[in-house]
Amino acid sequence: MNKVTVKIANHEYTIVGEEKREYLLQLAAHVDEQIEATAKANPKLSQVMTAVLTSINIADEYYSEVRKNLEFKKTLSEPIKELEDCQNQIKSLERVIALKDDELGKKDIKIEEWKVLATEKDNEIASLKSNIIETEHRLIEAEEIVNDFQNRLYELQLKIVDLEEKK
Repeated sequence: MNKVTVKIANHEYTIVGEEKREYLLQLAAHVDEQIEATAKANPKLSQVMTAVLTSINIADEYYSEVRKNLEFKKTLSEPIKELEDCQNQIKSLERVIALKDDELGKKDIKIEEWKVLATEKDNEIASLKSNIIETEHRLIEAEEIVNDFQNRLYELQLKIVDLEEKK
């Protein structure tokens, strides 16, 4: 448990929390900066009104980031789910191909019937291969999207660190 005395809007407060001392000091500094900015922008407001307006502004910042985070997670989860679906579909198609190959090897029929069946299976295999190639292309695109989002997340994390260091 950490206990820190901070100054916010020219008043001293004692903050107690499980978080590290530096984090508690950063929180207090952020609140103090926001109150000061609100007071400068609205010099006629009372201290209570300034504190309430600042609280609303900080809550807006928080919920805006929460909403962005949820949207980002949703956007990120869609390509991952699509990738998993594609992988499952590839496995399923591979099983179908394997079963069809086994069926062809086991069947002992007249040559003409076999040729007809082989032609049908060749067409089906070509279609399945085409589906696999198409699925692989979608998989590559999904991986690129995932990489792009990971890069964006990394950039956002760097910005957050920069912002926290500036505070």
